[in-house]
Amino acid sequence: MTRIRHGFFGLKIENPCLIRAIGVPPLSEDVRHTTVLHLIQNFQKTALNLGFFYSITTRPSRIMLHQLFQSSLNESDFNELLQLTFTEHERAMMLERWRIFEAFDRGCSQREVAREVPCSIVTATRGAKVYRENKEGVKKHLERWRG
Repeated sequence: MTRIRHGFFGLKIENPCLIRAIGVPPLSEDVRHTTVLHLIQNFQKTALNLGFFYSITTRPSRIMLHQLFQSSLNESDFNELLQLTFTEHERAMMLERWRIFEAFDRGCSQREVAREVPCSIVTATRGAKVYRENKEGVKKHLERWRG
């Protein structure tokens, strides 16, 4: 069983297999530490390779979030929930991502998306990858939005 403990200097991971998969060089044989930065840099690769996800992605947590957002009966309640749940920067990033999806759905190139949204070419490229890998789901939600 993998145990991850939060500490002042980062995370302590108590599973040698997971440590090797993440690519963290051991500090000693019995105690291995990694910085949060190193873990974040390798998290996506590790999550995909090992099926390892942090506790927030557990089914009960997702159900709770679904129920919270579903309970918003009007736009005012929904906006209040967004403000309570996400920072201003996170809300702006979500809107940016959906503007990127919408532009790709209209057939814009990455450079055109970067100019139109506006965002960096790197952000447009990341959005293009997510759009390509999830085209059906993105189109389904864009059709709901477009009415």
